[in-house]
Amino acid sequence: ITGLDATGKSTIGGEVHKWLGKNFTIRDAHFGKPPSAILTMPLNLCIKISRIFKSDDGIKQSVNVDGKKSLMYVFRYWALAYDRSVLMKRCRGYVERGAIVICDRYKSEDIGVMDSKRLIPENHRGVKRFLSKWENKLYDEMPIPDIITNLKVPVEVAIQRNEERIKAGKETAEFIKIRHEQNNNLNYVSNSKIDINTDDEYEKTVVLIKDKIWGCI
Repeated sequence: ITGLDATGKSTIGGEVHKWLGKNFTIRDAHFGKPPSAILTMPLNLCIKISRIFKSDDGIKQSVNVDGKKSLMYVFRYWALAYDRSVLMKRCRGYVERGAIVICDRYKSEDIGVMDSKRLIPENHRGVKRFLSKWENKLYDEMPIPDIITNLKVPVEVAIQRNEERIKAGKETAEFIKIRHEQNNNLNYVSNSKIDINTDDEYEKTVVLIKDKIWGCI
């Protein structure tokens, strides 16, 4: 289930889980926030500690143009790709054993946007180039989803929904606006893809999504 902030991914994901869970084995995964693998745990801990002493509203993190970046920057996005790769291998194992995996967010084929490749090997040398190639390879080897349900809403609706959400440290209206501008119309590869406008009546939207998913199952 893909889509930008405040499009309803978590709500729809929970609804689909509850519905399919009556008859199937369901596993949930969050591509945007993968758990740390053993290899990346020390690095991720260092990144978290560094953020405590850094003032950052998060706006600049929406899209990154990969140019002359620090080694820590390159390590950060390599580690994120590695953690996502480990998570997807685990999900593939669930599927091979007969489960259905509902994944919150997934990679697009675009570069420099949310949930996708961030590093361009040609822009780096030495260790940074090696890590950049590795990051790209990790994304390329991730499985193709059976179905992508891509949720969309006008940015004004997303901002209003975000203001109504009860969430610690939630995004600012400015962040939501920039995020929508920079990550609009992403390209996804899947066996089947549907675009759903969640600005419609909730019950009607849920019925439409269930109908599309059931058609793929």
